Amino acid sequence: MNDRKVAVGYARQSLGRPDKSAGSVRAQLAASRAEAMARGYRYEREYVDEAVSAYRPGSVRPEFERVLADLRLGHADAVVVNYLSRLSRQDEGAVWSLAGELHGLGVTVIS
Repeated sequence: MNDRKVAVGYARQSLGRPDKSAGSVRAQLAASRAEAMARGYRYEREYVDEAVSAYRPGSVRPEFERVLADLRLGHADAVVVNYLSRLSRQDEGAVWSLAGELHGLGVTVIS
């Protein structure tokens, strides 16, 4: 049985690229995977919202909602993002509120 804790990665790129590449998303996820593994986590899943803003209030980020639902259900012990701005570009209070909720669930946010 594998006793290592589980980490998931979340990446977001707010602007679509004309060539349809997701280079920065791939780079974010590669860095997240490497960081999780370096910290001893089992990296199991990735969530990506591409061409979706985290700045505009009311923006719908389906994969962000999915990762939050999975974390709330206890499916992972940590979420890895390259920068906290991947989670939210709203005011500092929104970021701390989210971080506080995840901490209360026992989820580590790794950035």
